[in-house]
Amino acid sequence: MNKEITENIYQKLHLIRVFEEKIIQLYPSDAVKSPVHLSIGQEFIAVATLPQLKSSDIVFSNYRGHAHYIAKGGDLKKMAAELFGKKTGCAQGKGGSMHLVDKSAGFMTTSAIVSSSIPNAVGYAQSIKLNNLDDIVVCFFGDGALNEGVYYESLLYAKLFELPIIFICENNGLAIHSKLNARLPYRDLTSVPRSMGIDTDRVCDGSVFSLYDAFAKNLKSCRSSKGPIFLEVICDRYLSHVGPEDDWNLGYRNKNSIKFDDQLTVLEKKLEKSKVKEINLNNIAIVETSFEFALNSEFPSNEDLNKHVF
Repeated sequence: MNKEITENIYQKLHLIRVFEEKIIQLYPSDAVKSPVHLSIGQEFIAVATLPQLKSSDIVFSNYRGHAHYIAKGGDLKKMAAELFGKKTGCAQGKGGSMHLVDKSAGFMTTSAIVSSSIPNAVGYAQSIKLNNLDDIVVCFFGDGALNEGVYYESLLYAKLFELPIIFICENNGLAIHSKLNARLPYRDLTSVPRSMGIDTDRVCDGSVFSLYDAFAKNLKSCRSSKGPIFLEVICDRYLSHVGPEDDWNLGYRNKNSIKFDDQLTVLEKKLEKSKVKEINLNNIAIVETSFEFALNSEFPSNEDLNKHVF
């Protein structure tokens, strides 16, 4: 991976980390008006994949979607305002952390319902095919989504109609506090989509570089074949399922459960110290400006409550 790509990936990864650390700092103040599911530890998945897309490609995510939103080019000021429940938010203050959306960035509305983005993503991919467009859909979900029936139905449908979609399973081995071996009788999550005839791939070393290369290969394949691809990425979730704290005291896992090195640190070591300092200071300024914008924005009015309600 060349120097420019490494710098760009580090910049986005650090920006996501700083943004979420700012959420952690503010969360006790009640400024953030919704629960948050932070991506710290697994942000490398978003930054290794989404910057490789075209602007017209579409992303579907889930309630742990901050990293995906930022990596796809979502507006940080609108995102911060949405967390504050402000009218200038990307969902006009009605969605919060779990319902981010930015159609101008090709980022579709997230949802708090497990697996709900998967059939929506498949439907969008079918629309792309019916309209003969040269775009693809990328759909992110956690390993907990594999416990829902709609997951299997959606994969089957995507293969049956050879839809232009890449499914990315962020496998941190946990569905809230339930470990994978308590929920599924198989460990290789590619085995089921592979049995349907879907092309599959796995990245098991927690490396942003391995994932960048794997996604580049699969993205090229999806664009040329126009058929579905399933990519499993093994990763670590550093913090609790929901909220800004760690959860080592709960007893279902411990610090030895963390399998991989923090990719932010790995990338930092590959760059010149002066470049790291420059990127870090710029990112901090961007995040501070975004939250200042959110703080100074207005809350929705009573009249706004009845808008966009169907």
